[in-house]
Amino acid sequence: MVGAATVSGCRTGLPPKVQLPNDTLICAPNAAIASGHLLTAVAEQNYGAHSYRVRQPFDFAARTGTVVFDADATIENGLYGWISVAITEDPTPTPSFSLYAMGNYEGAVMPRNALELQLSRDCPGGGGTGLGSLHEFSNHADRVHTGFTACVGTSRHHLNRFELRVSQSQVELWASDASPDGTTFGPLKQLASVAVALPFTRGFVQLTTHNHATLKYSNDLVDAWVTRWDNVGFDGPVLARAAEFEVPDSLATAGGQVGFGYVTHNGGQGPAASLSIKGVAIPPGATTAQLTMTMLYLQNQFGDADLDAYAIVYRLNGKAWHTQPLTTAERGLLKNGVALSGDATGLAGLQGALGHFFEVPLADLAQGDNVLEVATANVGPQYATSISNVTLLVH
Repeated sequence: MVGAATVSGCRTGLPPKVQLPNDTLICAPNAAIASGHLLTAVAEQNYGAHSYRVRQPFDFAARTGTVVFDADATIENGLYGWISVAITEDPTPTPSFSLYAMGNYEGAVMPRNALELQLSRDCPGGGGTGLGSLHEFSNHADRVHTGFTACVGTSRHHLNRFELRVSQSQVELWASDASPDGTTFGPLKQLASVAVALPFTRGFVQLTTHNHATLKYSNDLVDAWVTRWDNVGFDGPVLARAAEFEVPDSLATAGGQVGFGYVTHNGGQGPAASLSIKGVAIPPGATTAQLTMTMLYLQNQFGDADLDAYAIVYRLNGKAWHTQPLTTAERGLLKNGVALSGDATGLAGLQGALGHFFEVPLADLAQGDNVLEVATANVGPQYATSISNVTLLVH
């Protein structure tokens, strides 16, 4: 469940606090940003994230590709929040990382194959930010790069310009100081240059605002981490993209807060969460359909979970039930955490969230509104799960 977020300086007619689903807003031009732009207010605490995936794939095979974006990269307190950019091979939502054994920095969804850059460095003296960590994910294992020292100047609610240059073997991040008006930017400075060995050459650009724990570390004065974004783009070949259709957030309310996920139950073929996917338009000549989602598991708090047997059970439009076992790597994440190498070693814990991506029968889909029923198999009642961020892809 998510509380309210305080926002200001976006556009007329907004209340001083917003809640789901109105915590992602298009703002009018203002003195700091002279164009319309995106504002995201992340009120989820311990440890929240709003991630925005560009649906057009980004290909950097046999070349250095460039991703550009403008964002408010201000760090007021490293324990409040920051921004990140990722390229994930799969369209799984909200890519994250974990660096501590307890899984509280950040411990959310570990992508399968991905590149992540966390702009979490609170530079000495304040008023600046830099790269806190860079992550190379390969089959959910994370090679970590830290020790970056370069900084750029920031200013609250003003935009920095970023340029990410990516090949399979090298990553560079460049950035400007904060712009006075969101349209004029100073020269770019190099924040990082890292040799990498990425296991993929095509993926999805994802931009994320993180809220580590604003309420906890502000004595309840800062209810959300708010950032602004503009002018996202990348170069390279124009690739065909999947038609995508999302399950809406649940928007269940309790105690003045709003939820976005759905409870799922164990039971093989039910009971199950029944989710609506509206307005599905299957493209002519489509050959493949896939689902991506976030599942939150309670892992093994009571010591009796049979994690090796965990599976997702689903059906579409009342047709046959299908079983999707967790992969070996996914089970390993739940049992052991994420394996680290590079500048961090050992195992880092998770909060129980997994991002799933798997193929579903195209023949089970219908034009128009569809119903997806989801349950779990071999998950005890004491380990109830929840599902969110569900998207159907058809191509």
